[in-house]
Amino acid sequence: MASAWFTILASALSWIMPGINAILARWTRGDLVKDAPWIRQLPIIGAIWLIFTLVLYWFAGLAPIVTSITTTSDEGTLGYLNRSGVSFVILVYVVGIVWYFVQAARNRRRGIETELMYQMLPPD
Repeated sequence: MASAWFTILASALSWIMPGINAILARWTRGDLVKDAPWIRQLPIIGAIWLIFTLVLYWFAGLAPIVTSITTTSDEGTLGYLNRSGVSFVILVYVVGIVWYFVQAARNRRRGIETELMYQMLPPD
């Protein structure tokens, strides 16, 4: 059971981020999507996708966690979070966020300008 919860919660960003990217792509990376079909409908499609995934993740992932935390049980909140794998997902996300900021600081200290990485596309 814990591995199922872990898989569902750990993959949340891979399901949610495409909707956010579709909404913001015209303004953040217009050069990549300027010739894309349905460019005008892309934010609408992204919003529909985002609503779908957020509702799905609320009922499949977050609502049971909130219910477990707000109700009293013999097991306790930490016991539930450990048994269901939620605490491990939180740990993985925290480690990933810390790792990102450490690497960003290291790159700045070395003089690596990561914002220039994708400024040019390779020739076809």
